Parts: sequence; structure tokens; C-alpha cells
Amino acid sequence: MEDYYGILGCQPDASKHDLKEAYQKLILTHHPDKVQQVNSGAQQKADTSMFQAATKAWKVLSDPSLRAEFDACWKQNSLAQKWPVQEDVLFEDLEWIEDEDVYCVSCRCGGNYELTKSDAFFKADIVPCGSCSLCVRVVYPPAQNSNDSGTSSNLPG
Repeated sequence: MEDYYGILGCQPDASKHDLKEAYQKLILTHHPDKVQQVNSGAQQKADTSMFQAATKAWKVLSDPSLRAEFDACWKQNSLAQKWPVQEDVLFEDLEWIEDEDVYCVSCRCGGNYELTKSDAFFKADIVPCGSCSLCVRVVYPPAQNSNDSGTSSNLPG
């Protein structure tokens, strides 16, 4: 799961104004049109990647409801990382359960690891079992192209 606050170089309790200032500073430094004139090759790719990450972080953290969702997912992910990871699971291997509005894979204890649409949007990577203390690490496919906003193209709805 990406740390949007870390990308912007801010703390989770930062004000919207502070987040905006950090975002503007990053995009001025890493904007593809600006760095194309100065850098080439690997550095240009790194700048473009940072520009895209900062833009995605700002889109989420500037929207109060998305920020609240992200904060909840981040907190859950941070707590889940203290639990033992059973295995890595490819996102494509999770089954979509439409009635429950979750992605799901079975745990060896008989319970399920469940990933909500919101978790998938934020690419939560540690998912706890609902019945025991085990977790799985979800491995997401790499972004398809530079215009990919980081959302999974196979999310339902």
C-alpha cells in the first residue's frame, strides 16, 4: 500500500493547505515537461513516476471522503502488518463475491481473507483473515501505462 503522506513528505495530521503546498512543490520539481529539458533516461523516468505518485496522492488526500477512507485503510494495514503473513496472493486470484461486495480468498483455518473495493483502490497489501490471526500479502499487477492512475482496471462497478 502506498503511503500518500510519505509521498508528499507530510504527516497524517497535516492540514489540507500543508498537503497542497507539498504537492505543488513536488510537481514543480518533477513535472515531465520541466525535467525533460534537464534530465534524460532513468532520472527522467524517476521524475515522471514521482510526478504521477504525487498527483495520485493529492487527488486522494485533497478529497475529505477519500482521505478518510485512505486513513482507515492505512490504519488497518499498519495493524495487520503485525500479524504473520501466511502467503502472497495475486490480486487476479481473488474471487469477487458480488453479494458481499468484496474480493475473497480462503484461509487454511476455514475463514476468509476479504478485500473491499476501497482496499483494492488503495492497493492494501496486507489482508487479515476474519477468523484467525493470519494475513496474506496481495500482489497487484504493475501499472499498464503512464496514464494509469493506479486503480485496478478490473474493479467491478
